Amino acid sequence: MVIRKLLCPLIIAVCGLPAYSQGIALKSNILSDAFLNINVGAEATIAPKWSVDLTCDFNAWTVDTHKWKHWVVQPELRYWFCDPFAGHFIGAHLLGGQYNIGNINNGINFLGTDFSRLSNERFQGWFVGAGIAYGYAWVLGDN
Repeated sequence: MVIRKLLCPLIIAVCGLPAYSQGIALKSNILSDAFLNINVGAEATIAPKWSVDLTCDFNAWTVDTHKWKHWVVQPELRYWFCDPFAGHFIGAHLLGGQYNIGNINNGINFLGTDFSRLSNERFQGWFVGAGIAYGYAWVLGDN
């Protein structure tokens, strides 16, 4: 049900945009997928130096009684210094989602956060956030 709620607006947004060269990008993070955090993203140009990106992540699996379930939606507005999908860009994004995590045995203590509590406790809830981004896109071909 959650997947349908996340993917339907994404598909409608992508299908409603005009299709022209380098106007739309569909993407996924393969490393994240390898850790069962399935994700999909779509980016489309909205002006000569502007694009909008929507990325969705989803994990609803229990592996050997270990639970790390979540869904995340992250829209981002990007300004490209050259052409969209080529060169440097800066962006601003929002993100939000829901999580349910527990039964993960570890001894990690990072920046004052004791992750070893995840061994005996379960945490669940909603989250929201905002941030800024910088990136660079390489052009792989001139087709």
